[in-house]
Amino acid sequence: MWLRGPKKSLAAAESGEYKAAMRHAVVLLILLSACTKRDERPEPREYFAHLTSAAQRRDARRIFQLHSRRSRDTVRGYWDTILHRVKSDPAEAAAYRDLARLPRPVASYETGEELYFAMQEVLFEDPDHRRSFSEARYLGGRADGDRGVITTEQPLRDPRTGKIATLRTDAVLVWEGGEWKLDLDATEHHNRTKR
Repeated sequence: MWLRGPKKSLAAAESGEYKAAMRHAVVLLILLSACTKRDERPEPREYFAHLTSAAQRRDARRIFQLHSRRSRDTVRGYWDTILHRVKSDPAEAAAYRDLARLPRPVASYETGEELYFAMQEVLFEDPDHRRSFSEARYLGGRADGDRGVITTEQPLRDPRTGKIATLRTDAVLVWEGGEWKLDLDATEHHNRTKR
């Protein structure tokens, strides 16, 4: 090998051993750097900390960014559909304004995303909604590659009875854009099949 001395290192370089050893060293460095980056990934608990912090600051845009790309598209699609229904049916518009206590008519919003943020602002005014975040507890989590699951508990008021109950649920996360983000579809599927 090339470390055995100057004469042998020259012979090894000429015979190709040196090139082979360098290729192995480069491959090893790449593998080690990939492992190091993966090890540096924060635990899924970090998502919970970001979510509760954003909720305490009433930062609806940050909460929205903590959803995966696919989940943000789902949310936009849902609110675009509602906005379309409201704009095409005045009775729907009146029902949503009364229900959501929006500051202006629902039909005046341009996009479903804009309507979503307006609804979030209304929710932030609700003490029960704020309590669901301020009293939420992280119970545990695990990660497997680019997927994670966390278990949380939070108090929620039952709209039918008015009583506050503790909801324990899992949230499925995906590693995306350098942080853990909520995958709504996977969370729904996970909790439905867990029962």
